[in-house]
Amino acid sequence: MGINDLIEIKDVEIKNMIYEIRGKQVMLVSDVAQIYNSETKVVN
Repeated sequence: MGINDLIEIKDVEIKNMIYEIRGKQVMLVSDVAQIYNSETKVVN
């Protein structure tokens, strides 16, 4: 498994965190915090 494989896996995981609400693409702050390996309160 090379770096490109890891990037593709990460892309798929992130795409699964994007929701569409009233025609807008949104992400939960908890998911953004997870991506950046941080706490939710830091992202807020």
